[in-house]
Amino acid sequence: MYSNALANNQEQDYSALSKNSYLPLADIFETETQFVLKLDMPDVAKENLDITLDHNLLAIHGKAEPISQDAKLFRSEYEHRDYFRSFKIAPDAIDVGKIDAKFDKGILTLTLSKSEQLKPRKIPVSS
Repeated sequence: MYSNALANNQEQDYSALSKNSYLPLADIFETETQFVLKLDMPDVAKENLDITLDHNLLAIHGKAEPISQDAKLFRSEYEHRDYFRSFKIAPDAIDVGKIDAKFDKGILTLTLSKSEQLKPRKIPVSS
């Protein structure tokens, strides 16, 4: 079901990468009632996240915070760039009124409730 309902929007993602953005690593899975996306976005503050759903395109942007100017930097191996990732969502795959976002320890978790049409249901058998 996942492959039909939720897909990477690679063309837009790679375009954003050329503008100094990272493509955050993502785990995507589904349950009977939800699609869940977990994205790794270290050095991003909750207030610097922007998540939009527009015409079946889910776009996630995070602005990484630079190292404090007051800090004495000894070594820098980690580039501080913004993050961007987008996903195309099949029409009627999710209930747009039931999207939840949580951000904890650099991990963004998006929970998208499936539309009623996609949820499994028991069909009674009559005699």
